Amino acid sequence: MLADGIYSVHFETPVGQGDGIVVVAGDKLRGGDASFVYFGQLEQTNNGFSIQIETMRHSQGRASVFNMESVHINLVGKSDGPNAVCTGTAVEVPGLIFKAVLKLVHE
Repeated sequence: MLADGIYSVHFETPVGQGDGIVVVAGDKLRGGDASFVYFGQLEQTNNGFSIQIETMRHSQGRASVFNMESVHINLVGKSDGPNAVCTGTAVEVPGLIFKAVLKLVHE
C-alpha cells in the first residue's frame, strides 16, 4: 500500500535519471520537477500498488529520461515502511525499463 503524503522521487532509465516531488491523495498522484509535470491514477493491490502516469513538459530544460516530450507510464510497486520502489515501462517505449524510488517527506 502506498500511503497518502508528499514523496521525493528519484527515477531512472538507461537513458537518464532525475528527481522530483509527488503527492499521493487517495487514488490520485500529482507531481513534477523543473521541466515536467506528472499526473495519474493509483490502485492499491493485495501485493502493493499499480500506477498509470502521464507526463507533460511545462518548461524548457533537461531532456526526459525517455527522450520523449510526453509519455504514459505503467508502474507496479511495493512499499517498504514509509518508502516505496516501483518499476515499469512507458507505452511509447515498451523496452525501456523505468525505476522510481519514493521517500515519504510528509504525511
